[in-house]
Amino acid sequence: MVRLTVSRRLFYNTHMVTIEVGIEKEHFVVHQSFLCAKSQYFSKALSGSFQESITRFVQLPDVSPIIFKIFVAWVYHDTLSYLPSDEKTIDDNMTGPSTPAAMPENSNHDTSSTPASTRESTSLRSHQYKEEDPTTWGCDVLIRIYVFADRFDVCQLRTASLDALIDGSGVIWEPIYVRYIYQNTPAKSKLREYTVHSTAYEGNLARTDILEWEACPQEFLVAVMFINSKRLPPDQCRKCYKRALSYWDSEDSMRGEFSMKKDLRPYERDRCYYHEHLSEEEREACRIGREEGKDSELR
Repeated sequence: MVRLTVSRRLFYNTHMVTIEVGIEKEHFVVHQSFLCAKSQYFSKALSGSFQESITRFVQLPDVSPIIFKIFVAWVYHDTLSYLPSDEKTIDDNMTGPSTPAAMPENSNHDTSSTPASTRESTSLRSHQYKEEDPTTWGCDVLIRIYVFADRFDVCQLRTASLDALIDGSGVIWEPIYVRYIYQNTPAKSKLREYTVHSTAYEGNLARTDILEWEACPQEFLVAVMFINSKRLPPDQCRKCYKRALSYWDSEDSMRGEFSMKKDLRPYERDRCYYHEHLSEEEREACRIGREEGKDSELR
């Protein structure tokens, strides 16, 4: 007897649910079991006494259909991909008037500040756009995917979008992106943490008007300053560096964030630093998976 994999079993004994997305009211019909297996939000909404669990119909008027299309493809295939219905790239479609990136109306999200169409940042990479390679997508697209995943409690999608962001351009230190991230993510967000690190280690702050930075959240600016004050200069020995950390009384709490040997970005030393692993076993499995992926690319 052929034993079914977990993903194949999800196709059986399940209902279909309809998700109405965006101001265009575009409909997506998805297997409920797949959707609920990936998202805690949908798992709760489609169970119990909620109206959605009875009608199997969910309305998301403030979600971009393009982002949701990417999400549905990821739900079924565990990879980030985007197949446009025309010859436009994902960056072109995301700048259209019918693709709002509105956030939910709660304390953790702010609908008032969606990043404008930053054509300069996305057009630079449009020539190398690949529908099944998210590292070639504009960083604003990946940021929106992360915010979507955070809103709908999709842990694995948060990780996938952040990994793609780091493996791609990794450049998210434009003030407009910083403000958007801080207005639409919770305080402990891994995307916030990466934004601080990428700005501190790679940000060319001088290229942007100081007034733009002054409009950024104070907690972000303080965090960047704090990181730069503790980075390991190339000419500082380990003994001096440990003495500096002792002076700040932060060695234990910051051991995972800084290298004790040389000035390395956290995402260069350990990609799992930004992952949300529940155990060391899960962390190790992730590391092995990455190594195997690298080996297959070299073959």
